[in-house]
Amino acid sequence: MKKLIFVVLAVFLVLNAGAQTKEIRVLLANHPYGDLIKSAIPEFEQAIGIKVNLEQYQESQLSTKLATEFATGSSTIDVFMTRPLQEAKMSYKNGWYQPLTTYNFSDFQKMPCK
Repeated sequence: MKKLIFVVLAVFLVLNAGAQTKEIRVLLANHPYGDLIKSAIPEFEQAIGIKVNLEQYQESQLSTKLATEFATGSSTIDVFMTRPLQEAKMSYKNGWYQPLTTYNFSDFQKMPCK
């Protein structure tokens, strides 16, 4: 499971290759999945060299924060946790999700993790 979480965080790097990012902003829910991702952050930071600025909220607070930041166009969020049954339709209709089908993952290197 930790490998999967590591790869999820690393997808941001694939999508922004060449951006020379030194920090990313990650928003998670206070949820078991969020806790799993949170536990993998130190290993990710050490292996990749990118600082993760983590914010965790109750699920309803996270939904409000995401909708507010995305709707105003002022968001600096790089990675976020979303609830598919609650927010997916709204996020999709508003263009807040980016499809991964346009990216070439053939040169994606396996991330070093334990």
